[in-house]
Amino acid sequence: MKEFRIGIMGAGSIAVKFCNAVSQIEGAAVAAVASKSLERAQSFAKKNGVARWYDSYEAMLEQEELDLVYIATTIQAHCELMRLCLERGVPVLCEKSMARSAAEAEEVFRISEEKQIFAMEAMWARFLPKTRKAMEWIREGRIGEVKMGVCTLGSCPPRDAGNLYFNPELGGGTMYDTGVYAIELMQYLMGEPVIEVKTMMEREEMQVDVMDQVLLRFPHGMAALQFTLSAMAREVLIISGSKGRIELPNPHYGKECILYEGREETEHFIGDEENGFVYEIREAMRCVREGRIESPVIPHRDTVGCARIFDQIWGEYEVQ
Repeated sequence: MKEFRIGIMGAGSIAVKFCNAVSQIEGAAVAAVASKSLERAQSFAKKNGVARWYDSYEAMLEQEELDLVYIATTIQAHCELMRLCLERGVPVLCEKSMARSAAEAEEVFRISEEKQIFAMEAMWARFLPKTRKAMEWIREGRIGEVKMGVCTLGSCPPRDAGNLYFNPELGGGTMYDTGVYAIELMQYLMGEPVIEVKTMMEREEMQVDVMDQVLLRFPHGMAALQFTLSAMAREVLIISGSKGRIELPNPHYGKECILYEGREETEHFIGDEENGFVYEIREAMRCVREGRIESPVIPHRDTVGCARIFDQIWGEYEVQ
C-alpha cells in the first residue's frame, strides 16, 4: 500500500508526540511540517526526522502531496487552518478543542460535507483502549441501563500571562483545555445527546475560566462535570447504571478502567502502554482510505454538540 503522507501545522510539544506516534505506524510518515517561523519549523524537522519544512501553511499545501494534515497550533487558529486544508481538498485532523463555538465547528463541517473531504477533531481519549473497553462493557449490559455520570479533572499550572492556559487570545482556560475531555467522553459513554445544560463558572483577572461546573441532562440520565485550573483534583470519570458502575482513573489519558457489577469489582482492565496518538491516527488513516468524511467514534455532530455547550457556558456567565 502507498505510503500515507502526513503534514503537520504547528511545531510545538504536542506535535513532537504526534510525530513519534506516526513513526510507530507502519506505512505512515510525517512528510512535512509548517510553522509561522522558518527557524522553528526547521528545528522541529531536524529533531524529529521530517524531510521538509515551511514557514507558510499555504506553501506546504501547495508543494506537498499530503493524505492528511494534523493541526497542532493554538486553538484560535484551528478552524481557519481547517478551512484552508479542506478548501484545497486535503483531509484534516485537528487537535482539541477543535472549535471555540458551534458556529466555527458548523462552518468547518459544512465545507467537509460539501467537498466530501474527511475532517475530525483529535479527541484521542475516545480511542484509548481503556475507553473502548468501558464502551464494550456498557454495550454488553454489564452495568445495566446507564443513568448517571460524574467526571472531575483538575490541575494547577503556573499562573502567568505567558502561559497558554491563561491567555484568552490563544484560547486559554480550563473549558477548552480539559473541559472538552469531560464533555466529549461523557457524551460518548452516556450514549445519548445532551438535552439540557446548567453551568457555573469562575473567571479570574486574566479573563479565562479557571473553574467550571456543568450539569448535563440526557434523555435517560444525568451527569455532573467539574474541571479546573485552580486545584489538584482527583481525576476520575464514573459511569453508573442500574446494575453497577465503571470507573476510569485519569479519564483523558492512562490505561486502566474498573468494572463493578453490583458493589463488587469484577474486572480491572489495563491496556497496552502506547503513545495515545497512535489510535486516533490509525482511525484517521482508515477513514481517509475508505473515503469517509467523518469517524463514527468522534462524528461531526459530537464536536458541534460539545461546542454548543461551550456557547452556553460562556453565555450563561456573561448574562450574570
